[in-house]
Amino acid sequence: MQTIIAAFRDSTAAQQALSYLNSRGLTDVEVMQGGTSDFSRFRGWNISDDRTRLYADAAQRGASIVVAHTDHDANEIARELDDLGSLDLDENLPSPQQTKASADIAGRGIDVIEENVAVGKREVSRGGVRVRTFVAERPVEEQVTLTEERIDVRREPVNEPISPAAVDAALTEDEFTVTAQGEEVVVGKEARVVERVHVGKQAETRTETVQETERRRDVDVQPITQAETQRRR
Repeated sequence: MQTIIAAFRDSTAAQQALSYLNSRGLTDVEVMQGGTSDFSRFRGWNISDDRTRLYADAAQRGASIVVAHTDHDANEIARELDDLGSLDLDENLPSPQQTKASADIAGRGIDVIEENVAVGKREVSRGGVRVRTFVAERPVEEQVTLTEERIDVRREPVNEPISPAAVDAALTEDEFTVTAQGEEVVVGKEARVVERVHVGKQAETRTETVQETERRRDVDVQPITQAETQRRR
């Protein structure tokens, strides 16, 4: 695909060029009327900045710019546009008296697009543990042996003589107390640490192989013969 650009002195001349291009079967054609200021698209057609400025200046002077895209013989079509009165932009700025051939032919710019895979990493949650404490009860039963004392009072008959000397000592008043001891159950509790639970985190590294596909749009340019060009008309 090639792009043909030509400037004409006014819209009437541009319309004549448009009619010719349509008769050649070119439908991808546009006319940029005088006063047009946006020529940024010219960069995509490989038109130099100097030539772009010339077309912009010509449009400011009232010239109409015809742009056509074709797969046909662009040189032949450009010569026809020259014969129809395309302006010569190389002679300063165009005026109605300047009619020297000046059509530009440029290949349409085709971008080569290439994808690049960027592999990174991010933090994600992998789950965890919930730690809570609770109290559990269990019954305990043990056998305890207790000792109890009992007061035992017995009387037995005795018939023993007492000497006169011991009578006075024996016949005295006296009092004493005898107590009995016993055991009872006493329950006590002792708390001891029997286990300690540690909760922490450990970082482990692993290597993953990432498989992805990068795409690239390339441009293949192949020459064609004159015979093939004539068959395309």
